[in-house]
Amino acid sequence: MTVSAANLNPRGWYELTVTEPTVGEDQVRDEVVWGFETNQISKTWTVRDMTTEEIDIRDANVMPLIDYIQFNIMVGKGVVTQAELVTYLTAKYPELIDAYLARDRLENP
Repeated sequence: MTVSAANLNPRGWYELTVTEPTVGEDQVRDEVVWGFETNQISKTWTVRDMTTEEIDIRDANVMPLIDYIQFNIMVGKGVVTQAELVTYLTAKYPELIDAYLARDRLENP
């Protein structure tokens, strides 16, 4: 016996085709979508845009909570103003400014 759709399909066996969707930077895979056509089963996923909160959580992971707290202590004690901190982070560590602002939105809704 050969392995083919003709002799596997009657026994309930079908070829599975998995299609990975293209996911953009601010998107995530969502629901699984199954399909069945004649002698083949397909599996893929829907793609959805991330919510603002999901994007903030992702961005905030760059900055540990303890670092955010230390920055806020410096602002609270008057060592630096919020505007000065944002300007400094933007100039010196641009990857942290988005993380800082995202962490701020999560911690102070």
